[in-house]
Amino acid sequence: MDIFLGLVISVVSAVICVAIANAKGRNPWLWGALGFFFTIVALIVITALPSARPSGHDVDTSEAGGVRHCPQCNAENDRNSFYCAACGTSLRPEPEVQRRVVTSARFLRG
Repeated sequence: MDIFLGLVISVVSAVICVAIANAKGRNPWLWGALGFFFTIVALIVITALPSARPSGHDVDTSEAGGVRHCPQCNAENDRNSFYCAACGTSLRPEPEVQRRVVTSARFLRG
């Protein structure tokens, strides 16, 4: 009975590791194996690791499929969409804020 319980815990841990690794853009086969053999330790490590997916609105656009992934819920949207069809998050790239540099002459003139 103890062996069966250990096997069930290992399989559940492997499945959870695969799901988390897939969501973070990591190798699901590797993390599934690590989750099976190292259960709790693998779950802690994969949860603590940052996502390997590139961040940013324009980087998430796939040229091959014409798909843009939502930064909030990771749903696939048409590359020409302005808002996510699943959660409504804006898919437009945020404009860069331009800072004004005050020159010394203008600063002195007041």
